[in-house]
Amino acid sequence: MVDVMNRIGFTHTCLGNHEFELSVSNLIDRVKESKFKVINTNIKDIPGTYPSDQTAVTLVDGSIFKIGWLGFCTEKTRRLCINVPHDIHFEPIRECYADYIKSFRDKEKPDFLVTMTHQDIEDDKECVSASNPDIVLGGHDHHLENTQFR
Repeated sequence: MVDVMNRIGFTHTCLGNHEFELSVSNLIDRVKESKFKVINTNIKDIPGTYPSDQTAVTLVDGSIFKIGWLGFCTEKTRRLCINVPHDIHFEPIRECYADYIKSFRDKEKPDFLVTMTHQDIEDDKECVSASNPDIVLGGHDHHLENTQFR
């Protein structure tokens, strides 16, 4: 999968529960193979990953936009995958999502803030109602849903 994402030109992703199904050493090997950044805002214990990122995008007219990236993986991963070591800590998304968004906006001042999530869509909706991301890219539910929150 990483090879395909590299070939497509992904720039960012976040981990989901399936990345923990093998071993953490396997996960770290996949992260090392990635030509894109793996963002894990609520998991701090995976070598080679980042808590956040900001990139500059230059449009055709020459204007530059700063895009902020945050990534969140469901804390249910420990229950869903038996191979998650006990020393890897998942901050509960509902408890940290709004704080991370506010802190990132205050510090980095992005023009757009993208949160990548791997949690149930209903949890995404609850988090969005308590914060103000510009775009949420959610992936845990394995189906397409296009929802406008504001």
